[in-house]
Amino acid sequence: MRPPRTVTAFLRAYEWNKETAAQKLAPILSKAWFYETLAPRLEFGPKSEADCLQDLGDAAKCEPGIQGQFAHAFGVFECRRSYSAGR
Repeated sequence: MRPPRTVTAFLRAYEWNKETAAQKLAPILSKAWFYETLAPRLEFGPKSEADCLQDLGDAAKCEPGIQGQFAHAFGVFECRRSYSAGR
């Protein structure tokens, strides 16, 4: 099984410029459940990491005790930046 073209494009772009390569993943990430959960909320401005984690936990219907796992899994995302600033 081959990776999606978007992932291959990211890998090629990463070799050229590590700072902008993530833009190649936008088509795939914009369809992910966590993006669909956070994007509308971040359009109004920055939110704290705790608020973002709570939104993700609510969307996934998880118990509050699992928050640490969400924090670890989504630690690469900067919830403090507004969605519109990332465009």
